[in-house]
Amino acid sequence: MTRQYVHLSADIDYAVKVGKRRDQKPVLLKIDTVSAVENGVVFYIGNDKVWLCDKIAPEYLSELKGELT
Repeated sequence: MTRQYVHLSADIDYAVKVGKRRDQKPVLLKIDTVSAVENGVVFYIGNDKVWLCDKIAPEYLSELKGELT
């Protein structure tokens, strides 16, 4: 991949929209940002809908369950 940062959506609707660019049933991951920040992960503002980080370890990820649009 050629991206410099991990791109994270700020809300579920936008995440679904972006995810559907590649797959009609995208899997969304929830980030435990509180724990990540407490352990030194730095997040950057990309724009009003996107946050960026250098990397995100698996221990901060969980699958977002429920009905997605």
